[in-house]
Amino acid sequence: MTEQAALDTFREMNNYDGRDEDWPSDAVFEEPRRTLFNGWTKFHAARDCGSSGVSYIEAHTARPIGPKYEYKLYCRSCNHRVTEDEVLFIGGDWFNEHGILEFGQTIDELQISPDRVLDLGPDPSKEELVRVLNLTRIERNVSSFGVSFGNESYDKCDTCEKETFLLFDGECRMCYDGEWTGAMQNVVNSVQFSIRERNNSFKHRVEEQVNPLSIKNRAFEDKILWRRSSSSDFPKIVEVTQCLTDDDDGHWEYILSNLARTSEWRVTQDELAELYWDTGLYNDDHNNPLDDDRLSELHHRVTQGEN
Repeated sequence: MTEQAALDTFREMNNYDGRDEDWPSDAVFEEPRRTLFNGWTKFHAARDCGSSGVSYIEAHTARPIGPKYEYKLYCRSCNHRVTEDEVLFIGGDWFNEHGILEFGQTIDELQISPDRVLDLGPDPSKEELVRVLNLTRIERNVSSFGVSFGNESYDKCDTCEKETFLLFDGECRMCYDGEWTGAMQNVVNSVQFSIRERNNSFKHRVEEQVNPLSIKNRAFEDKILWRRSSSSDFPKIVEVTQCLTDDDDGHWEYILSNLARTSEWRVTQDELAELYWDTGLYNDDHNNPLDDDRLSELHHRVTQGEN
């Protein structure tokens, strides 16, 4: 394949209508331009993009142009040429005097998640922007926390003065009453998991380990399952003898048998998950389960208990 044949000949066609029109600007292309060097950062706040990949590119043309048309704005993420009314500009005197206090770092460190950029749009109110800068700062500070037990550092909560290694805007989780986000909850979940692991407490893994659908979200033949509730009429221990799937909608159903192979039941996947735990045992030889010493002993203990 030649280099010419490898070119993306459809990229320009995929850009939006009116891409060849002239777009005059009253500020964005004038000096000093809103570049990172001049203290600005830019986000594409439209077209479901939300990225920070907006750059100035030189406008190549054979005809003379004024200084306002020397450059155009281009989004490297979605490959669109964009007008300034699609761009969220943050920087300038306001950021140097106020925004940096809300965000806590300089403009070159500013990153905002795409969903928040799109929610803000290209012309947010000061209150909306301050809220996002604050949330971004809190999430950044708490997400930079790494659990390294033995080396963790503790600080006092500004409100209750109890020491903790996880602060949200200076407060512990119990005292913090600001806006709570999914990113903050993910950090709490991660720390909770790490603490349990450190304390050799693996109770939090039980649900995952005994879930009969934990592998590929389905059960498998020869699995041995344990009944969850004593109030159910199903046997306390069963084997999955067949796995049936519907070609039309892909849902699974299962044939269950008691270990004596005297009775069978057909259940849906939801019913299986509600009725049984996974024992971790399999009928490895695919023969009568009672020919397996492990399963025979288990069956004996269970049936004795039921008598």
